[in-house]
Amino acid sequence: MQHYLFVMGSITHAIRGRDILRAKGYRVFMERTPNQLDRLGCSYSLHLTGDADAARQILEQAGIRPKQALEKTSPNGKRE
Repeated sequence: MQHYLFVMGSITHAIRGRDILRAKGYRVFMERTPNQLDRLGCSYSLHLTGDADAARQILEQAGIRPKQALEKTSPNGKRE
């Protein structure tokens, strides 16, 4: 299963987004945004598994727009 990182614009949106996606059955949790990405949004991101496009649509319908969605890879360059 692929892992994605949604960089959020605020901690409020990160918390709301996490709760909304969990209610829809996604495995999602908040984590610190990597230093090289935190200029894109706030210091918290959503780490999720599953269909990133569908998750993004769910968030946007709730008025939450991730700043960026990235496929997450492990330190050795492989997908997580």
